[in-house]
Amino acid sequence: MGEQRIVNGRVEAIVYPTRERNAKGDVRQITTERGGLEFSVYARDVLSYYLKRDHITVPQLKAARRLHRLYREGCTSTGFVQFQYRESSGGSRDLNPDPPGASGRLFREAMDAVRGVKEKKLAFAVCCHDEFAGKGNIRHLQSALDDLVAFFNRRDAARR
Repeated sequence: MGEQRIVNGRVEAIVYPTRERNAKGDVRQITTERGGLEFSVYARDVLSYYLKRDHITVPQLKAARRLHRLYREGCTSTGFVQFQYRESSGGSRDLNPDPPGASGRLFREAMDAVRGVKEKKLAFAVCCHDEFAGKGNIRHLQSALDDLVAFFNRRDAARR
């Protein structure tokens, strides 16, 4: 099963991953320089878990992370207003800083671009709160992420 060691007066059991857990592919066993074993888990969050299993694509992952960033910046109010200035080489486009509340407004626009009530709920739960979509909902999540990819592509093309 594993080994036991004493740490700060407590007995800790070292439990190694089972064959079934290793077969999933998100845990990798590495031999360290000192001769011990190290286990790395590659699925940090739900989105990287879905990417690892080819449920979502890289553009969908980028759109989901962008939605999460907008949610974190604009919708988790802490009582202060963020005003971002960018360092630039000059030019009319670089003189316009993001106004206060722009992230929250853009988040709402992105959520409005997602079609379907179930898709909106899944996009919010998975992208913003790092929850699993649930059994049978991957298709709806993919549809929501496709809508987000299209929204961010349209927005980026309009800014150029």
